[in-house]
Amino acid sequence: MEAVHRDILRKNHSGLVQAIPRVEDVVDKLMQFKVLTSLMEADIIEKPQTSFDRVRALLDTLPRRGPQAYSLFCKALEECGEIQAMTLLGLETELQDPHCHTDLGNDVFVTAKMWNGELGIHVRKDDVYASGRSYPTTRGIVLSLKHWLELCGVHFMLQEAIHQGRTHDYAHVGANMYATLDPNGSVDLRQSEKNEQLGRVVPTAKGILLSNNGRN
Repeated sequence: MEAVHRDILRKNHSGLVQAIPRVEDVVDKLMQFKVLTSLMEADIIEKPQTSFDRVRALLDTLPRRGPQAYSLFCKALEECGEIQAMTLLGLETELQDPHCHTDLGNDVFVTAKMWNGELGIHVRKDDVYASGRSYPTTRGIVLSLKHWLELCGVHFMLQEAIHQGRTHDYAHVGANMYATLDPNGSVDLRQSEKNEQLGRVVPTAKGILLSNNGRN
């Protein structure tokens, strides 16, 4: 990690400790980005007793994880919806000026943002305040543009399955993302992972439900 980024983490250390309530999600992202190893994950998540201690352990580990550790940490914060931490690191400008921010209904928004030259489609449940300003929560997913554009075809395929009585069908959207459709037409987009005990892919808690009356 570059000295300037170490300095940013050092100056904001105490604030970040209190600004990342779901550090487990951030650590999971950093595992996916190959910033952290499974052994490091265990040291960060299992040994510390409190959430604050887990964040401290993460911040102590990051400077030793190579030149891309800081940028991927920032990416993990964005994808996990850690708004307070992003604000502390000066990333709020990009957050508040997205290329696209569309209301799908029921406080679910789709936002297109560039990150390191790649366009990501964020589908998230937002907290909407009385001022009308909305802020993304951790409830949601990030898709590539290709996978986002393929959703219409996925929706049609699932509708056909419902009409044929196959109510438990699911469709692979891309990467580790799958979609299911209930009889009311609501689409559930959810990350899945391999369950070694069951020997099959099972859905995780990471995802979002697009209700039939909330889709455009």
